Amino acid sequence: MKRDLDLQRNLLLEVEGCNDLDGLGFVAEALKGHGHPEGYLEQGRFMNEVEEYNLKKLEEAGYISTAFHGEFWVVNLTHAGHEFVDSTRDNGIWDKTKTALVQFGGSVTLEGAKVVASGIVKAQIKQRLGLDIEL
Repeated sequence: MKRDLDLQRNLLLEVEGCNDLDGLGFVAEALKGHGHPEGYLEQGRFMNEVEEYNLKKLEEAGYISTAFHGEFWVVNLTHAGHEFVDSTRDNGIWDKTKTALVQFGGSVTLEGAKVVASGIVKAQIKQRLGLDIEL
């Protein structure tokens, strides 16, 4: 299975948007047919295999922390996860980041995408405000 940077970004944004201090709850979609109706989740939602794989990759990269509670994965952003979301939150910046990565070619890591996005933000700050800053 391959990583999906768009999906990973969307998952990070979803986790950040959770207002529950305990984190966002996910349950493997495979459990749907085993006595777990869709409505039984008080928080969170079911995740498919591709989302589950990408969440595991985000945890391995240190962007999220997870805790397993029976059938629930409770997910929170780490500091690195917040940094990534902050640098790629704007859809325009994310689109420019992806365009730059395609032009670069080859495989790019999530950290590489964050660096490119930060560079785009830095260039916009310099252009709009005339400030030369380090991010």
